[in-house]
Amino acid sequence: MPGPFPGMDPYLEDPLLWLGVQQDLITYAKASLNAMLPPDYAARTGERTHFESDEVREVYLEILALREGERVVTTIEVLSYTNKAPGEGRRLYLSKQQEILSSRVHLIEIDLLRSGEHTLAPPRRALLAKGRWDYVVSLHRGGRGERYEVWAIALRDRLPRILVPLGEREPDMVLDLQAVLDRAYDDSGYARSINHGEPPVVPLSAEDAEWAASLLGRRGG
Repeated sequence: MPGPFPGMDPYLEDPLLWLGVQQDLITYAKASLNAMLPPDYAARTGERTHFESDEVREVYLEILALREGERVVTTIEVLSYTNKAPGEGRRLYLSKQQEILSSRVHLIEIDLLRSGEHTLAPPRRALLAKGRWDYVVSLHRGGRGERYEVWAIALRDRLPRILVPLGEREPDMVLDLQAVLDRAYDDSGYARSINHGEPPVVPLSAEDAEWAASLLGRRGG
């Protein structure tokens, strides 16, 4: 069964869990997209490796136009802690981000971590204009300059259905992020690793902590 929160479970932001969560989100997003992509497109997993104190392997998703020599048309990234903290992982991520932004490839960035440095391509000041939010998804369509489509998400919100662009003549796909998270939560048994009776590792605001305690109490979490 899915987690007890209507959207993102803040307990999944535990750094000890997050790398697995990131990989699961990419895996199930790939499966969801491949179930609905036109036959001349495919979603495939890519990987970056870098060293912090140990070797770190990060996965991302690419949508390929198969009839154009498997040209990458869209890249989907789920941000990690190493992307949002000083170090090699952040340097590599930002380098790739700039490379994609200057190309015709579409870039989707999914940030479900409330802590760390601002890393998404849209300027932070532009995101703050969206009001109060905890998580953000950004879409940059290739060749559109500094224009972004943004989904700003509060802790209490369901994760959105986001647009996934393909080639110029193809309609956007719709990826249900909440369904992807729910499948990852269930299939990987995260409920067995989380103690909802304790505060999350990344603290909530006093108001959200009170709301979460009430929610978990009603659900027996």
